[in-house]
Amino acid sequence: MKKLICFGLICIFCLAFALSSTTKTLPNDFALSKVQVFTNTQSQDVNGFDKIENGAGYVYFCDFQNSKFLISKLNDVEGVTYILDGKYADYLNLKNLLNIKSIEQTDDGCVGFCDYFSFNAFYMGKKVNVQMAFSMNKIYVGSPLILGCY
Repeated sequence: MKKLICFGLICIFCLAFALSSTTKTLPNDFALSKVQVFTNTQSQDVNGFDKIENGAGYVYFCDFQNSKFLISKLNDVEGVTYILDGKYADYLNLKNLLNIKSIEQTDDGCVGFCDYFSFNAFYMGKKVNVQMAFSMNKIYVGSPLILGCY
C-alpha cells in the first residue's frame, strides 16, 4: 500500500512539473506588442486596464509588459492575442522562431501547436494552442486562437 501511495505522489509531482514547464518565455519580438486578454467573467477586481464587452465575454487591453500581471489577476481567461507591427518577412521569421507545428496553414496564416503557450482548444479534432495571421502590416498571434478580428 505504501508503494502505491508513493507511486501516486511521484506521478502527481511529475504531472505538475510537466504542466508547469510546458511553456517557454516568449521571444523578445513580443516586447512591443499590444495584448488583448479574453475572459468570460464579468465582475473582476482589476483596475487601470481598458475593458470592453465582446459578446459573452470581456476583452482587457494592455501592453506586453503588463500582460503577465493582468492575466494573473483575471479569472476564467479564455485566451490571449498579441498584436505586433511588422512586415510579411517579420511574420515568417516569427512563425519560424516559435517553431509552430501547423495543422493548417495559408500564405498569411496558420493554426497549430508550439511550446510557448498553455491555452488549448480543439481544431479539426486536434489539440492546438496557437493561431497566427498577417494582415495590413500587423502580426496577430493568438493562444489558443486569435480571439477578435484581424
